[in-house]
Amino acid sequence: MRNRYKIIIISYPHFAQHLASILNNSHFQVIGITNWSSLSIVQRYRLIRTADLVHFFYTFLNPFNQLLCKLTGTSCILHYIGTDVVVASRSRWNRFISRFNTQLSQSVLCVSPGLSAELGQIGIFAKTLLYFAPNLNINSLYPPMPVTLTILVYLPKERESFYGLDIVKKLIHNNEDINFILLMNDGSSIGPKHNVEYLPRSNDMKTIYSKTSLLLRMPIHDGFPSMVVEALSFGRQVIRNYPTPFCHHATGLDDVQEIIDQFKLKCPVNYEGANYAKKYFSEETLVPKYHQLYLKYL
Repeated sequence: MRNRYKIIIISYPHFAQHLASILNNSHFQVIGITNWSSLSIVQRYRLIRTADLVHFFYTFLNPFNQLLCKLTGTSCILHYIGTDVVVASRSRWNRFISRFNTQLSQSVLCVSPGLSAELGQIGIFAKTLLYFAPNLNINSLYPPMPVTLTILVYLPKERESFYGLDIVKKLIHNNEDINFILLMNDGSSIGPKHNVEYLPRSNDMKTIYSKTSLLLRMPIHDGFPSMVVEALSFGRQVIRNYPTPFCHHATGLDDVQEIIDQFKLKCPVNYEGANYAKKYFSEETLVPKYHQLYLKYL
């Protein structure tokens, strides 16, 4: 085996940088590229030509990236994360391009079994390879639950409707006796409420999870987000609209309210969820799987 293989990971900043930092070792020089869309075809060609393998951790709806890999003889991997699956299946043309990209790639992956099933419906076979949770709690001790039930919601201002704004607004109105933390939101769509805290992007998610009893996640579409895994690892309860081990499944407002009412009486630490998250999403578990994947195509 060569002394060091060069792997390029192309994705959003928080994916590419985190993956590069934990996968880099004495055998793999892993570089995260976060500005791919702004690069010219020539710049992309030059980067791909220097690599032994390209890992697209997010799929682009055009064949140029895969064709550049073919042109340079560089192996490439496609890794579906979440909404890129929706884009791939949105129209006949999108499905055609997505299947064509699959034929040009050495491997097609996704981050959850649910996404794999969705891709299968449009003729794309994708194996599941989970993603790391950057703020995974590896300790065996868990912060005590807040005295007042506190619900954390990821509600980015630019995509409020996608992440369930209507449900969140109704829950806040109907549950003035509990607290809400809305992450990545300034409150302009909801207004000042005595029981709502609005937070920008945070570099201290561990503190936020410690202040939380329950994570609520009800987007229109989802993969297997890091926040779900991280909240579980802190022993927090989770409500989401996708069936997930040790999470509470809800399909709408009434389901969510029923679960919340139960936890108003008592919200216990989710020990089983914490053990599940640590077993399947730790670096110790996942790093060897990524390295084995890379070696297969080098």
